[in-house]
Amino acid sequence: MATVDDVLVCDMDGNVIEGKYSRTFGEVLAHAGVYRKRKDIRSVAHTHSWNVMALSMTETTIVPASFESIKVAHEPVALYKKVSFLDNLEVTEEIAGLIGPNRAVILKGHGAIVAGKSIEEATVSAIDLERSAKAQFMASCVGKLVPFTEKEMEPLVNFLRNIEAQTGTTNPFGRAWEYYKSQLAK
Repeated sequence: MATVDDVLVCDMDGNVIEGKYSRTFGEVLAHAGVYRKRKDIRSVAHTHSWNVMALSMTETTIVPASFESIKVAHEPVALYKKVSFLDNLEVTEEIAGLIGPNRAVILKGHGAIVAGKSIEEATVSAIDLERSAKAQFMASCVGKLVPFTEKEMEPLVNFLRNIEAQTGTTNPFGRAWEYYKSQLAK
């Protein structure tokens, strides 16, 4: 429902600099926390996706057990276990520090913070995180979850790094972004 008119420009303390609203949600500090910690990040999404939240309620995190999950995390996604609002810069910087080499950190009973080098990367990673959570949940209902071994992951991670370095729709984020845009147009 948001449009370009709804976009706000905020400073690193969450104060609105430009836009039609005079204030925003305190959760904007979660974005600022990531930007302060990670100079390589250009886009942050805070999500409340159902399957990620459901796993987090059992203090279960996403592990690299599917190709989808490896696109988001090359190691288990960190789980921030303290229950807190995201309106405190100290807390959000602590959360941002947990992202590490991954694209996300899961918040117990709350959702996730997902980061990327572009809007497309953060958006597609948020979708991949939710799909990974759903697949992991479904797999654990059937039997023991078996994550990839380091040996199994190495060629997959190398493949992803190579294609992620490409641009446009040859990049997996660009290709997925175009697909999701096409679905919105329907």
